[in-house]
Amino acid sequence: MNLKRISLILSSTLLSLSALSIDEAVNTALKNNQDVLIKNIQVKQKTQTTKSGEAGFLPTLDLKYAYKHRNKVSSSQDKDDASASATISYNLFNGFKNQNTLQSAIEDEKASQYLLKATKQDITLETKSAFISYLNLAKQLETHLSAYELFEKQYNDSKSKFEQGLIAKNDLLKIHVNMLDAKQNVIKAKADLFTSKNSLSNIMGGTALNNISIDELSEENDIKNVYKIESLENRSEIKALLHNIKAYENIMQANKSTYYPKVDASYSYNKYGENMGLSSKDTGLNSQNITNITATWNLYNGGSDEASIKIAKMKINETLLSLEKMRLDINLQYTQALSTLEVARENLVISKLALEQALSNYEIVSNRFNEGVSSTTDLIDANYLLSQAKQRFYSAFYSKFLAYASLDRVTEKQ
Repeated sequence: MNLKRISLILSSTLLSLSALSIDEAVNTALKNNQDVLIKNIQVKQKTQTTKSGEAGFLPTLDLKYAYKHRNKVSSSQDKDDASASATISYNLFNGFKNQNTLQSAIEDEKASQYLLKATKQDITLETKSAFISYLNLAKQLETHLSAYELFEKQYNDSKSKFEQGLIAKNDLLKIHVNMLDAKQNVIKAKADLFTSKNSLSNIMGGTALNNISIDELSEENDIKNVYKIESLENRSEIKALLHNIKAYENIMQANKSTYYPKVDASYSYNKYGENMGLSSKDTGLNSQNITNITATWNLYNGGSDEASIKIAKMKINETLLSLEKMRLDINLQYTQALSTLEVARENLVISKLALEQALSNYEIVSNRFNEGVSSTTDLIDANYLLSQAKQRFYSAFYSKFLAYASLDRVTEKQ
């Protein structure tokens, strides 16, 4: 059993001990969600790339062994000879390529860390949205069940009145049709709720939620955060693009390194012998120390350097445009999220009043129907009006929390 599977089992076991809160859902998703795990791996890959870039500042050590056997030899050759060498090499200068390559890797690693943070923010919003959506659908199911129960009660009462000859058959049939329609709404709402819970489970990395209850949100969760437009410049996506630009600038400088000479130094110890065991040669040349300094300078390579530099410049311009678009998109997200929150707040006040009036209206119409004053149609209409009022109230209630979650994402508020 792998660690990932163990983690999911432990998460499910701990969650089953109590109801799942929205914060627990987010924390579980940040640990188990596959997108977050993939981004973590990508960050580790970038870290290794940075370490690889650091190798350019360190010497290299090589060992070499060669053995030759000749079936025919000249007077100056031995039938068998062997050689072994140990060489340490160090680059003295290569046009600042190592420095720029390393700095590009560092900037790329920082960009990947910010993209990981952005992914976590996305998963946080996705988890909260799925969690809130589930609660809303649970209330919708509750509303449909209530409507069905009211129609069922009305049908039973009307059936008794029909048998007594107090109402016409078409009135009884009308109530029966509406009761069956309400039952279909209940069936669909149950299926939607089941799908919603599975969706939340997937976002949480496959954490089992079958026998786990979901904590309701309350007004205590309604924290009035302050969302400042100045915080938008701190978005992880913007910082990632800024580091990408720096990385491309370093790549461009690294490509320019070919305009400079390259200087390398090496020292080697060489051992010679007449057989595979490197035994002494008759010539007396048994070992040799060699110090070597080389300087090379490429004068022309078919325009490859110029092309690489132009590509890096175009990458910088492309990323600058992406950065400009990102800032515009984030500002629009901020404006829309604030507007959505304001609408949700106003809708909640209105829908709350409408629900109170719909409840009063149903009680009045129900009493009048029992007294034989109101018609069957009046009671059906009152039931529908009450159901719609409940649905709109719950929709407005949860929309407010969704708006807060969206603003938290836009401003990256922890």
